[in-house]
Formats: sequence, structure tokens, C-alpha cells
Amino acid sequence: MKVKTSVMLSYDVLQEMKPYLPRYHNQSELIECALRSFLAQLEKQARYERELRLLNQYADKLNEEVLDVLAYQVPLCSGVRHLFLPTTQ
Repeated sequence: MKVKTSVMLSYDVLQEMKPYLPRYHNQSELIECALRSFLAQLEKQARYERELRLLNQYADKLNEEVLDVLAYQVPLCSGVRHLFLPTTQ
């Protein structure tokens, strides 16, 4: 459902919109599309910040777990890389 509203824009913004108007039915459609895109960008940034906060909150514990797992890792055999080299006879 569309709701009629009034928005004041600066003259230079209206001028910058003009080249893009042929792609849209009218200014309202262009402004709505631009606003939806901007809101999606804000949501993406908010999601990134939430995830970063969680990672930072648990970083020390996660790093301890990684170090513990790495302690169980078996070292690679030093001769493994020679298996892939051609032999000369």
C-alpha cells in the first residue's frame, strides 16, 4: 500500500536524479528504490557490527580452542614434497 507523503530535497539532489529518471516511472519510484537500497545497506552494516561484537566477545575462548586443536595436529612428513617432484634417472 502506498501512502502519500511530502519530502523536501535539495535542488542539487533533484538535479542528480534527472539522468536516472528514464529508468523509473517517476521521481517517487526512484526515491523509494534508492531508500530501500540505503536501508538494506544500513541493515547489512548493523548485521556486520553485531557479528563482529560476538566474535570479539568470544575471541579469547575461540583462540584457546584453536590452539588446543592445533596441538593435536600431526606434523607433515618432511619428505612429502619430494613425492611430487619428477625423478631424474
